Order: sequence, then C-alpha cells, then structure tokens
Amino acid sequence: MTHDVQKQLAVLHAVTRVVAEARAIASGLDELLPAICNGMAWDVGAAWLVDEEANVLRCVAFSKSPAVHVPGFEAATRAAVFVSGIGLPGRVWKAGAACKISDVVLDANFPRARRAGDDDLHGAFGVPIRVGGRLFGVLEFFTHNVCDLSDELLLTMDAIGSQIGLFIQRVQSQEQERDLQEQLQCLATRLVMVQEAERRHLARELHDELGQVLTGLKLMLETAARLPHAAAVARTEQALRVVRRLVEDVRALSLNLRPPMLEQGLVSALVEHFDQYSVGPSADGSQAEPLMKIIFEHAGVEAQMFSAQIRAAAFRIVQESVTNVIRHSSSREVTVRLQVARQSLIVVVEDQGLGFDVEAAIAEGTTAGLAGMRERSSLLGGRLTINSAPGRGTRIEAELPLLNGIDDHSVKKAAKRGRSPGPTALQFEPNPSRSGDGASV
Repeated sequence: MTHDVQKQLAVLHAVTRVVAEARAIASGLDELLPAICNGMAWDVGAAWLVDEEANVLRCVAFSKSPAVHVPGFEAATRAAVFVSGIGLPGRVWKAGAACKISDVVLDANFPRARRAGDDDLHGAFGVPIRVGGRLFGVLEFFTHNVCDLSDELLLTMDAIGSQIGLFIQRVQSQEQERDLQEQLQCLATRLVMVQEAERRHLARELHDELGQVLTGLKLMLETAARLPHAAAVARTEQALRVVRRLVEDVRALSLNLRPPMLEQGLVSALVEHFDQYSVGPSADGSQAEPLMKIIFEHAGVEAQMFSAQIRAAAFRIVQESVTNVIRHSSSREVTVRLQVARQSLIVVVEDQGLGFDVEAAIAEGTTAGLAGMRERSSLLGGRLTINSAPGRGTRIEAELPLLNGIDDHSVKKAAKRGRSPGPTALQFEPNPSRSGDGASV
C-alpha cells in the first residue's frame, strides 16, 4: 500500500468519525475541513452550502494550514456568494461533479483570482457535497502549486463529499424533527389555553346571565304562592315571560358554541349567522336600526362539504372578524369571501374602516380575538395574514389546507339529496322594516 493511499484512508476514517459524532452542521464542518486539509496536504479549504431561498452558495467554513497566511483570500472567500456556474463552487454546483483548476490565477471564471495571486494560491479542486441527486453544497481546496490530481485522490474526495452529504442530511432531518416536536408542543399548549378561555367565557355567561335570571325567576315563583289570586296570575305571567327569554338566551348560547347549520355546510351556517347582523333594535326598542351590510362571495364553495374541523375554524374566523368590524372599524360594510385555491380553503374578510396598527396591537397583548384566529389556523396547518393600518381598513386572510379536509360522506349525502350549488354572492342589506330577514340575492 502506497503512502498516498494510506493518507487517503486515514482521512476517510477521520471524516467518518467526525460525521458520526457531530450534532450540528457548522461545528461538524469546522472540524472536517482541517482534518481533510491536513491529511491531504491542501493549504486552504472552504465549505459552501446552498441557500435554497436565495438559490446561491454561501461560505460557511474556512480552514488553512497553520503555516499558511492568506488574509486577503480568506476575506474574499467568506464574503463571496456564487450562483450556479460562476467560480469554482458554482461550476461544481452546475456540473454536479468534481472540478479542478490547474492555476486559478489564470482562470477566466474565478472571481477571486487577484486575491488568490496575492496570497500565492494556484491549484484548486472542488467536490460536490451530495446524496443521490440532491446537492447540499461544495467543498473546495487550494494549494500553492499547480494542481495535478491522481485518479485515486479524485475517488477519495468524491467519497468524502458523499459522506458529508449524508451527515448534513441526517442533521437537517433531526433539526426538522425537533422543530416539528416543538411546534406540536407549542400548539398543544395553545390549544389548552384556548379551551380554558372558552370554558371561562361559558362559565361567565352561565353565572352572570343565566344564573341571575334563574335566581330572579325563583324569587318570582316563591312570592307568587303568597299573593292573592289575581296578583299571583300576573306574577306567573311575568315568570313565563322570563322563562321565554331564558329559553332564547340558552338557545343563543348553544348556537354560539356550535351552530347547528354547520352540520349542513359552511355557507349555510354563515348565511344564517350574517342574517342577525343585518338589522337590530333601536335604543328605545321602538324601531329597527341598520347594523351592517355584508357582501358574501363564495363561488364554487357551496357544493363542497368540508370536514368538521375546517368548517368550525372557517366559521369562527369569519365570526370573530365580522364582530371586530362592527365593534371597532366604524365601517358599515364588510366583504366576506370564500374560495378553494392552492388545495386550501381561502377565507377573506375585508373592510374599509378605521384600521389599526397590527404590530402595536400584538405587542400590547390586546388582540385575544386575533390570537384565537391564528391558533385555529395553525392547528390545521394553515396560516393567517392580517393587513391593516390606521385609516386604511383591514384585510384578514386565512388559508386552511384541505388535504383530507373534504368530507366525502357529506358530499355523497348532498348528492343523494340533489343539492345544487347555491348563489355565489349574497348581500345582507340593512333593512329597518324587516327584523330578522335581511338577505337579498
């Protein structure tokens, strides 16, 4: 066995040990480059990784032999960014294979040539860091001499590039798994917080509203038994009115928790929900006053029956958004839009009202409603985008991935009933003369 082959085997063993023990890409490369440079007698080495978002190569590690002094070339290398085909790293990236340059100072496609000449670097060699057809980055090495590489060295360097590729793939997979676990844990914590908040709200409703009404009803019935007949009848009639109001309150509370129309479909539930915003009682109760004009667009959505989770999330997001428009925007019109695109249900709620500073509201912690909408989107793997500014209105867009979010069983039931897609646009106009019936197509 020749001395060169022994050195190459020693480097392979050193690389194997590092990639087996390293837990982070940066620290692993910082340890790998000196091992390769010292074992193979390279004067300088650099590692480049692909920045997939920018589609460029960036230097992430640099190494040199202790006796080598290359300040200009090191600075140029650390600052450089290469696209495919440019420079030695770019050429290796484009070819997907090893490349060598006999003398970089004389090479027309080597942007760092002047710095290399100043520091007396000439021969260069680059090898891809890859696994199968996926290229993660490039290793490049330099010597003071003109480059002349043996076939054995080329094979060894290619094997090293593959080993490092497997290492990077493993670390990235582990990082992704850790990130996923952290996200799941965070979402689980947030889900518990949302559930607790809803329980507190329900408890307040039961105690502050229904509890007080029931207490008053109890007193009415107790006193009615001690009153003369005529007064007792009047008190009983009063108690019956309270009971009727109590039934309505319980019904409203139940509808708020889970609208029955959601079982029939998202569009049907929203149509029923919007109807209550079209008119409302005046201050003295003598005349209906307009509340809000809601323009509802849902092209192609009525025919689709989404999963229960998708329906509930979309309904709550729209419900909270419209409530915020009524409470805070001073706008008398809001547009709600549903559509299926990019394998997702897209929900848009838009108004031209007062608007607000989104970042400031989030920083102040006064956006429980917005936080709840974001949680609902996140739990389904979706996202919520809020665009607003003072005086410029507000646009809220939720993207809820469907994946398996179409309820095939519901679709079949709808087909059997012969349900046809409903109108693609509704306007809920303020209508003072018709309480509770504000929809017009």
